[in-house]
Amino acid sequence: MAWTRDTEVIGGTMKDGTEHVVVMGLGRFGGGVGVTQWLAQQGKAVTVTDVQGADKLADSIAQLNGLPVTFSLGSHPESLLDDCDLLVISPAVDKAAAPFFQAAMARKIPYTTEINEFCRRCKAPIVGITGSVGKSTTASMIHAAIVAASPVGRCLLGGNIGRSLLSELDSLTPQDVVILELSSFMLEDTPLIEFSPHIAVVTNLVNNHLDRHGTMEKYAQAKLNILRFQKSDDVAVLNANDPVIKTWGKHSQGKAVLFDYANLPLSVPGQHNQANAAAALAVVDAMGCRDQRMAAVAALCQFKALSHRMELIACTSTSDGRKIRWFNDSKATTPESTLTALKAMPARKAILIVGGADKHADMTALAQELFERAWGVVTMGATGPAISALMAGRLTATKSGGAPHLAGVQTLNEAVKQAYSWTHAGEPAGPDHVLLSPACASYDQFSNYEHRGRRFVELVTEEFGGVPA
Repeated sequence: MAWTRDTEVIGGTMKDGTEHVVVMGLGRFGGGVGVTQWLAQQGKAVTVTDVQGADKLADSIAQLNGLPVTFSLGSHPESLLDDCDLLVISPAVDKAAAPFFQAAMARKIPYTTEINEFCRRCKAPIVGITGSVGKSTTASMIHAAIVAASPVGRCLLGGNIGRSLLSELDSLTPQDVVILELSSFMLEDTPLIEFSPHIAVVTNLVNNHLDRHGTMEKYAQAKLNILRFQKSDDVAVLNANDPVIKTWGKHSQGKAVLFDYANLPLSVPGQHNQANAAAALAVVDAMGCRDQRMAAVAALCQFKALSHRMELIACTSTSDGRKIRWFNDSKATTPESTLTALKAMPARKAILIVGGADKHADMTALAQELFERAWGVVTMGATGPAISALMAGRLTATKSGGAPHLAGVQTLNEAVKQAYSWTHAGEPAGPDHVLLSPACASYDQFSNYEHRGRRFVELVTEEFGGVPA
């Protein structure tokens, strides 16, 4: 099996006479690596193609060392389809805008996804979680609650949160439970296998990913796939406080259960986390583990924030003895997610660091809430000037006191320096929280939100003396 390429080719050999699978999109967050490992172990001849080069994919490539995998990196040459029996496509690929995918469809090459290949073979019941904001935290809370409450079997967490569970397929049993975070991109293709999870949790629905889906209606339709194929013995767990989601029970053949707020002494702040905890307890009940509810509650109260998601990273001390708490919410890449984080902070006591790559999101509502609730706002990056302009317009228009402090900088380093300066200015009613919650993507200055979050932690703990939390 041979073809010519204009792109970079790295190592590996092909197995003549075996099924040839092309994996489109290796990525850096686990799914592409997991499905490639699994396919190779199944004896398939696997070619991985990605528009990124080997330098940016080095960590993912390293995890495939020793496997009979061929790489074609830097572009997607159509010649790879000449002997292709099956295309496995990453959820990150916009199929409508991908010529390589469209060429495969024109050739009538069947396609699938990593999550579909797992779900169609999984012997354990699946709890699926989707929503616009907070999917990872909700999925992780559900995992913690089930681990505490379920007396038998294992509970595995995977999906969009970054771990492929294909390697676990052979060992899974009906006594186990699988928790899957499912993005709208993943759910686009689950109708191919007519799959919906046994328990489907939907947290909320706000504008997101419209650059991919085009309209809010199409985005909602993708999310609805989590319910479409449920059967009569399945359960839909829906947010009673979301005006759209609370009506979605009609789209499922299963039982609809609404969740509200848990009102627990959680270690993670914010009303949204009380809702996440309530969703987790609803899942515990739906699984028939109500008699172990107190064990689940205890686990939720001990739950720690995920990295880059409202994560308390450090404390600094001022000369007058005040403690300043620093939070890393770098995962907040939309205005809606930053609004959620802002509402978890005490009013007029927090400094927000916002701004980043420009995805052309409307920042008007966020600017208004920042004006009403923040002690100070530091804007940065490509979107910083626009957010500053919205804030400045509010400052000019109002005559009332208590308007937030405002500063515009370019880099994260400068933003942390400005926030630190404000916290140490000696104002008697000064701030006691600093929150990095950018409301924007990171790629104007960083490779991804994790890179941005790690740099924030380094700055706070190493350059400004923060004591790790």
